[in-house]
Amino acid sequence: MAALLWGLSGLSHPIMVWLSPRPASFSTPVWPLELGGAQAPGAIMEGAGISSAVEVRAVRTGPEAAKTANDYYLIREGADGPRRYFNPQTGAEQPDGDRMRAEALARYYSGDQSSPIKSADYLTQHTADYPANNPLLPIWRVVFDRSDRITVYVDTGSGRLATIGNRTRDAILTVFTNVHTMSFLPAGAEWARVMLIGLLIGSLFAAAVLGLGLLILLRARRKAKMDRKWHRILAHAAVIPALMFSSSGLYHLLHASTLLSAAPSVVPQTRFSASELLGLKGDDVAAMAQTHAATQAVTGLSAARSEAGDLVWRVALAAPQQSAGHSALAHAHHGAMPDQAMSAAKALPTALWIKGDSGALMENAAQDIARALAIKATGLGENRIVSMDQVHGFTPEYGFLNKRLPVWRVAFDDPETPLLFVDAADAVVAATVSKADVREGKFFNTVHKWSFLDWMGQKPRDVVIMSFVALIVLTSLFGWVTQIRRIRQLDTQRKKSP
Repeated sequence: MAALLWGLSGLSHPIMVWLSPRPASFSTPVWPLELGGAQAPGAIMEGAGISSAVEVRAVRTGPEAAKTANDYYLIREGADGPRRYFNPQTGAEQPDGDRMRAEALARYYSGDQSSPIKSADYLTQHTADYPANNPLLPIWRVVFDRSDRITVYVDTGSGRLATIGNRTRDAILTVFTNVHTMSFLPAGAEWARVMLIGLLIGSLFAAAVLGLGLLILLRARRKAKMDRKWHRILAHAAVIPALMFSSSGLYHLLHASTLLSAAPSVVPQTRFSASELLGLKGDDVAAMAQTHAATQAVTGLSAARSEAGDLVWRVALAAPQQSAGHSALAHAHHGAMPDQAMSAAKALPTALWIKGDSGALMENAAQDIARALAIKATGLGENRIVSMDQVHGFTPEYGFLNKRLPVWRVAFDDPETPLLFVDAADAVVAATVSKADVREGKFFNTVHKWSFLDWMGQKPRDVVIMSFVALIVLTSLFGWVTQIRRIRQLDTQRKKSP
């Protein structure tokens, strides 16, 4: 039974990955801001009766070509509260601003500019179709009115794509999560979920160990019936993969369960008072960008805290290859001095960090903010940090599911303190990874996901895995047939005996 349940539901996962829609882009959109004449965010907050907020940004609700798109201050008063949008010049609130931006982001990531929107929902917690392995919250779920029901999940604050799905992906995901991980059980019944899955996977592991022992110790019978012969032949190919899948699955279950693993440290969200946000105005941002990054467009503005706790503004700039008409890469694309152009493009900044009190440009602010957050999360001093490195791509330690890039990898000298990956732009700890997490991750990737076959490419590797899973299921079925036949024979013999 365990082989059938976990085998068939396991087969659904690569199929789900194959059939899931691909986003039109993985990078956040470049929608330039025009903040000339904008009031200070603090003045807008005071006018709206907002004393403090956990999130303060300047964003655009769509591309320049969109007639309804405008620039707004985005202000969120609480962690689970709505993101409110205010005109930066007049202070007038746009009640549908966050939904407008969510729908524009959904069209950008889906590539669909024409289909009507069926629904758009603001999610502050995980759901069946947006499970807990997705780290971004709160987000918007935008569903398109199409036959394939394309659904895009977006973070309107950072502009990131959380995930994308469709009708087929959602149906397969429902099967996988309810059967393979038994997510239908309530959160309060985690002990029951662990026990039930543990018993089933444990029985599969025990059956594989017993089967391996029988294959080694017992010779095949020459006059064995066909079902028994096929069961033995298939078992030779299936027994080692069955041991691999069951052992790694059991290890993963116990390691990931909230019953046995400590909850990661939560850093309280920074609050910004309206009074401290009165200094910087839109013209100041434009002047700073013109002085320090004249060839790049301003695409975002967000409040943060320095290592000393002071207000800092992060001015996001268009990436070199995305700056319209001015990028050195644009010249390189047309064949003009490619080497020099590439070097110049790499030298261009992706953000400016400005002191909130003086408006002075800050150096190494991102690293300082990441350091401060890591210290706050662990309670250890700066002298305990042994390394800080910026990570620009996903790695075995920091996987794709974490979504955020770039991040700072912070390591401490305490062996019990996990690695911290910090997103300085959003001032959050994106992931905590202990040595036990690294060990389990490597084991699971190698033994369960067969990463040793990555050289083949994703689909060929998945086909190999699915073939062996199918062998396990077939071996189990032949075992059932053999066992049922044996029970019937014994029952017949018992009836014939006096």
